[in-house]
Amino acid sequence: MVAVGPPVSLSLEDAVTSGRSDAAALAAARRIGEGESPLSVLARATEVALEFSGREAAGASWSQALLSVAAAASLADREGGAAAAVGAIGFLAHARPSRVRDTEASPVDWPGTRGWVDLVLEDRLAEALGAWDVVPEEERSLAWGAASVASGGGWGAMALLGGGLSRLGAALPALSAALEEATIRAWIPVEPDPAFVEAAGEAGSVVEGIARAISGGAAPARAQVDAESVVVGVAVAALELARRTPDLRSVRGVLVARELLEIARAHPEALDAAARDRVLAFVGSGWDRARWDRRLRGAARSWGEGAFSGEAPPLDGTIDELCRVEARPGFGHNLLLAEAGIALTEMLPRHAPLIAATLAATVPSWTRSRRPHLMLRGAKNPQASGIVAPLK
Repeated sequence: MVAVGPPVSLSLEDAVTSGRSDAAALAAARRIGEGESPLSVLARATEVALEFSGREAAGASWSQALLSVAAAASLADREGGAAAAVGAIGFLAHARPSRVRDTEASPVDWPGTRGWVDLVLEDRLAEALGAWDVVPEEERSLAWGAASVASGGGWGAMALLGGGLSRLGAALPALSAALEEATIRAWIPVEPDPAFVEAAGEAGSVVEGIARAISGGAAPARAQVDAESVVVGVAVAALELARRTPDLRSVRGVLVARELLEIARAHPEALDAAARDRVLAFVGSGWDRARWDRRLRGAARSWGEGAFSGEAPPLDGTIDELCRVEARPGFGHNLLLAEAGIALTEMLPRHAPLIAATLAATVPSWTRSRRPHLMLRGAKNPQASGIVAPLK
């Protein structure tokens, strides 16, 4: 018999609030095994987490756990979606918020998109919350996108939180307002941009040219390239780096590029010159770091002939594998990458082979533990699987 944990009788709610990771995952697996949808179980876990944290999403592991829940919600209808939900909920119970503040919204008039972003950047939480309560519907999406790209600190944390929790709110409309508040609270105080070495180089007008420039530490002249082309180039360069040297920093570049591409397509005006420089520097510095610590050697140090060409493993199988492995050891990045891979394939069909190859290259980097998958199988059929199921 393979036991994944002692029998427990904790409910999902109690397990999440008490920090019992295995108990929370087992409770989630049991509810799914009894016929409840993964999305419904994720909704309940999210609701409990937001109540427990006072609508805070701050904290390195806490924010990543909420982003993992968001990715699992997007993956819920896939073959591996149930295992993704179990893994994300286990991670959520393990993580803890870094703060719970009693700051309430201050009633203010809407200051306009630029004015609201300034409130966020100036760490004026009460006013930022109050202004968001009265944001005009026609400015909501643009303002959110502009705030999401306001800083590249924390390896693109603002962009990931803005995009991921917004999608979770769309999947769980009853929790949308609470998730927006949690995101704003997590943004403030804003983590400053890292001190990237300023890049300068020859402009490229095609995607591959921009990607080559980024991989060589040189950014295209911003005046000559539109926002979407810049971000597509960033995405290609980030994918190629993660394919060659898959680690959390390079994976993070792919995730940030995905969020920026979503914003560039919806609101290119949100990506001003500073935001473009920020994302170019973020991915370009990833290539620099990989060269400095010798993870890239020889011909792989530059774009050159090492760029991916050819066939890649089937994307669906890779995504299902990423869903089955445990989320907590990799801070949920396996789930975030799986969800981003689907989105990037839809947005960049020309680069689908590179996307599939990149995701496949990361698989050995994650833990080999498939505990979420085993818990789910055990909850559905404890005797046949040999997995210890939670007591009712």
